[in-house]
Amino acid sequence: MGTTLMANWDAQFTKKQPLLNHILLFLISFSFMLSDWVYGAFTFTELALGMIMGILLVFGKYKIPIAQWKCVAVPIGMISAHSLYHFLVNQEFDSRTALIAIIKLSFYVLVVAGIYNFIKVQRLESTFIRWNNAAALVVCVLGVYIAFAVYADMHLGLTLPYEQLLQFTRLDGHLYRRDIPIVRMKSIFEEPAHLGYYLNAVLMVNVLNKTQYKPNYAVVAVLIVSILFTLSYSAVFIMLATVLLWAIKSLKISKEKVKWNKKTILIILGVLLVLFLSWDFIYITLIQRTLELISGTESSGYERLVISWRYINKENYLMGLGFMQTPGMLWNIYAYVFTELGLIYFICYILGIAYLIVVNPPLGIVFGLMNFAKGGYLSSGFWFLILLVLIYAADTYKNPLDCIRKERQS
Repeated sequence: MGTTLMANWDAQFTKKQPLLNHILLFLISFSFMLSDWVYGAFTFTELALGMIMGILLVFGKYKIPIAQWKCVAVPIGMISAHSLYHFLVNQEFDSRTALIAIIKLSFYVLVVAGIYNFIKVQRLESTFIRWNNAAALVVCVLGVYIAFAVYADMHLGLTLPYEQLLQFTRLDGHLYRRDIPIVRMKSIFEEPAHLGYYLNAVLMVNVLNKTQYKPNYAVVAVLIVSILFTLSYSAVFIMLATVLLWAIKSLKISKEKVKWNKKTILIILGVLLVLFLSWDFIYITLIQRTLELISGTESSGYERLVISWRYINKENYLMGLGFMQTPGMLWNIYAYVFTELGLIYFICYILGIAYLIVVNPPLGIVFGLMNFAKGGYLSSGFWFLILLVLIYAADTYKNPLDCIRKERQS
């Protein structure tokens, strides 16, 4: 009886169900575009992912092999052990906050593992990129409309409805700076930098994946232009780095020898055209901002790169302040890891990124840069990035079902 049930479950797990698969991919892709929408204590992404987990379980498409449970248990176990240490030795440690954070971490780890296996077993890597492209294009269209509505209200005296699209996030944050009344695109996100972070994640897997998916140049162009319209220093810098790495990858530079062909010439001309058409945006967001950072007249970059490390000192550098115990806002993931988890865990995290760079150098470099762009390792946007990296970093296909079958045979 048990063998029959397991055989039926195995058949259900591997069965191709195109409609259900597309529904799930639609829900997964579009849920992450709502990562800045908050309802109560949860983001819309978290609520949607909970529903997706339920659907995967009901239809027998959620499975984690025993071999993967070890990978799932490692981050949860390490954070739990670290929190237990602080609970025992740190009188100021907020155990309730840490416990809630560990539950949230466990949720994200289990969700990412389940979605990863579902996509790998069904061989849906390319389809998942297309659905993410569709979601990103919707975000871009909404961003153009909202930016135009804000501009029309400010300069044309024309009132267009857009507040309803932002009722679960910030209504403000559209202007480049108070002294420069340029409207930036932030779409349905909390701020332009968050929009840039999301679009860069989608751009990254479009052009730097090691699967069989070939990027759609029209989609890539829309993503690039939309990132430029955010006027976000970090977003534009990461986008340019991604495009440069993509160009190097496409040119197949090996031992300083470039293969000159039509593709090579088109890529070079395309990059030069993008740089020419977007020079004003690049000057404002990168060159001018860099000069202001150097002169000290612009503080946001200084806060992101320097002030974010302000809570680290000789008393806590080894074990940190404790999981989710930082008293103030930090603006990059590296600072969060070092500040809350300490030097040992920080080194482990750096080694993990180094391994990723070995597996897929361009994607690993972009992932490393994106860790500077936004803080919060329990944010929905960060775990969206983690999911994409796990799916698209490797160049070898490993079906999780093979692990499951081996476990049953042993």
